[in-house]
Parts: sequence; structure tokens; C-alpha cells
Amino acid sequence: MYPETISPICDIMMTISLNIDSNMDILLKTRCTKGFLVIYEDKVAIELKAFGTHKTNSMPYSRITGVEVNTTMAKIPLLSKGVATVKIFGQGDQKLEAPFVNLDDAKKAEELINARLQ
Repeated sequence: MYPETISPICDIMMTISLNIDSNMDILLKTRCTKGFLVIYEDKVAIELKAFGTHKTNSMPYSRITGVEVNTTMAKIPLLSKGVATVKIFGQGDQKLEAPFVNLDDAKKAEELINARLQ
């Protein structure tokens, strides 16, 4: 292929990817050891974007039965922000687990999920 034909194709692909990302309403996005814990308007997801791959484990709110935050490391002023593990339980044996989330973000995630469940 010649560069003249590749450029329009790249522009189209970039527009499609931007539209996909901009249509999703993100309420909270925070880092965890598995990637990112992302709270959307309609679902909760753990996303891993690395080395050109994009893997997502997600669960819609209709399948979520509960959320649990376990403090791993306490918040110590001037020394540590605190760390927690967020566990999101679904119907049956379904479970999303986000380890090593910032403690404040973990509490915010729990509030957002519980608000959507009611």
C-alpha cells in the first residue's frame, strides 16, 4: 500500500477508537495491581492495557450482588495513603477482585457501586 491510502485508513480507525472511548461515562478510574478498576454508568470493569493489548473483565450492575472493601494497609499521615482490596460479588461464583487500590478510591468505589445497586 502507498502512504496516500494508509493515512485515511489510520484517520478512520483513530476516529472510531475515540468515539468508543468517549461514549462511555466513567465515574471512577483508579490503579490496581491487575490494571485499572473502572466504574462506569452501567458496569464495573478491571482493565489491563499494556504492550498493545486491551483485556477487560467486567460485570453489569444487574449481576452485582455486593461489594466488599478489605483494608490491606492502614492510612498513616505523611507515610502512607493506605491500600485496600475491592471485591465485587456477582451471581453464582462470579467475582471481580482489584487488589492494592488506594484506600480513598476503594471507599469511593464502594459508595458508587452501592448507590447504583439500590
